[in-house]
Amino acid sequence: SGSGNQPTPLLAMYASTKAFVNEFSQCLHFEMRDFNVDVMGVTPYYVTSNMYKKEPSILNCSAERMVNDSLVVLGHYDISYPYLFHAILGNLMKLYW
Repeated sequence: SGSGNQPTPLLAMYASTKAFVNEFSQCLHFEMRDFNVDVMGVTPYYVTSNMYKKEPSILNCSAERMVNDSLVVLGHYDISYPYLFHAILGNLMKLYW
């Protein structure tokens, strides 16, 4: 989740566990690359799911779209924002925080 990339007030435990998953994924990426194993952390923001029940739009995509867009970039990155709006939002959040 993109929540693990910056402070997320009122969701401290959620964001902290996501930050762990992001860091763990990056570590595994570097540890396993010599064995031809690809590990990529996907850091979406809003994805239509049981947790976020809004219809897909420019701000959020479907779970299927997130998976398909992620598979396209697998093997090229260790961390990815595969959905365009999430990439824009993630980079803006890095500038803000």
